[in-house]
Amino acid sequence: MFIREFRKRLNMTQSEFAQVLDIKQAVISRYENHKLKPTYGAILKLIEKFNANPNFLFFGKEPHLNAGIYKNEISQELNQLINELFLYENEKNIILDLENKAFERILSLVSNKEIWGKLFSLFKIDKKLYFITLFICRVAKKLRQKDNKAKIYLISIIDSFSEGDFIELNEHIKLDLIALFDEKITEEEAKIIIEDCLVIFKHIENTAPIHKMIELGKD
Repeated sequence: MFIREFRKRLNMTQSEFAQVLDIKQAVISRYENHKLKPTYGAILKLIEKFNANPNFLFFGKEPHLNAGIYKNEISQELNQLINELFLYENEKNIILDLENKAFERILSLVSNKEIWGKLFSLFKIDKKLYFITLFICRVAKKLRQKDNKAKIYLISIIDSFSEGDFIELNEHIKLDLIALFDEKITEEEAKIIIEDCLVIFKHIENTAPIHKMIELGKD
């Protein structure tokens, strides 16, 4: 949430902000550092006291203050919006939790967690879990086309991705990924990644529905 940004828009210190909300400054600090999630009641109070726009609090979307008709009151429509935003926030947390569990499962199958941790950190794009899964499946499915060099082969797999796979994966981003991979991953690490991909793919093959396997393993 964008509580720190909202407070700074008001030119208030944490102490002043906390005093208006009648809560401890330490709580505000934890909100702003994302160590504590505000309750539904806390968000309502924040909106009532400061005329805050919930879209700004949740997404950083301007304006940071509500239109005049909502000043010092929570309308039924605004109340419904806050409810929907909380549901959305919870859904994001659930999806993130599931993705983290999936990454943990992948790491439980590999021979070198440090190498895969490095690989995960390179792929800084949206739908990261889908990208990693697709990468693993293509590495395994296209192995017959493998060059003598493991690293060159894995770079060719990354290069095979297109905007059809990921709308946000344009050529510039893909070239950056390839450059990072070439810089950070050694030939020996590439060989280990390929071996691990075969192990993980076998697991996916035994657990995924057939239509998903066709999609993930497509050329």
